[in-house]
Amino acid sequence: MTNYSKENLESKPDAYLVTEYRKYGDLRVFSALFLRYYHLLIGVCMKYLGHTEDSKDAVMDIFEKASGDLRKHDVQHFRSWIYVTTRNHCLMKLRKDKSHPENVTDYEFVLHNSMESKHIWHPVNEDTSDEELEILEKCMGRLPDAQQECIRLFYFKKKSYLQIADKLNIEIKKIKSYLQNGKRNLKICIENAMKN
Repeated sequence: MTNYSKENLESKPDAYLVTEYRKYGDLRVFSALFLRYYHLLIGVCMKYLGHTEDSKDAVMDIFEKASGDLRKHDVQHFRSWIYVTTRNHCLMKLRKDKSHPENVTDYEFVLHNSMESKHIWHPVNEDTSDEELEILEKCMGRLPDAQQECIRLFYFKKKSYLQIADKLNIEIKKIKSYLQNGKRNLKICIENAMKN
């Protein structure tokens, strides 16, 4: 077993630490790597889950999951990999949350019906590839700000029309319009991206 010091680990690049961890499985190495991106991961979880405590719990769950997964996968860019892993975990968590099942079902419907092929893409399945998650995120980023904000609040943060109207200071009928147009634009973007 290699002897590691805190200073030594902190000075090493990501790629070195990934290689060392995959080789020896020393959690001190993974912890040093993970802590570099802790604030980024908390931010991602806050974006999807909306609560500080839920986000902290999620990051701890991600630590456990990622520490096992990293030894199984040849990860070239840890920052991108852990970001996608975190986002996927949050989406899975939202999907399993039964407090607003109609929201998740509606969102799944948009994505399921955006595909013409027999392969049905779902953003929160455990088998979903990094590439598919990247397409979803890129397409979300291409939506007009109002549509993107309404979709994130309604589907990911499980806010009601009334809560969104209060937060964004806009009429409920406009929220419905933003959601309808946003879903349509998202569907078109996903279709085009998957064809290329």
